[in-house]
Amino acid sequence: MADTNRVVALIGVEDIVVVDTGDALLVTNTSHAQNVKQAVQALKDKGDSDVL
Repeated sequence: MADTNRVVALIGVEDIVVVDTGDALLVTNTSHAQNVKQAVQALKDKGDSDVL
């Protein structure tokens, strides 16, 4: 987890993946976790590397 002062609370959710970095928060369920790589590649292809 990123070293931040914010609190992220998730209630009533199951089978999730949370990725917290200094500049982004990703929350997805485990069935979509494999799509993260495709999303990152699509952002790179678009030139949006500043959000990676």
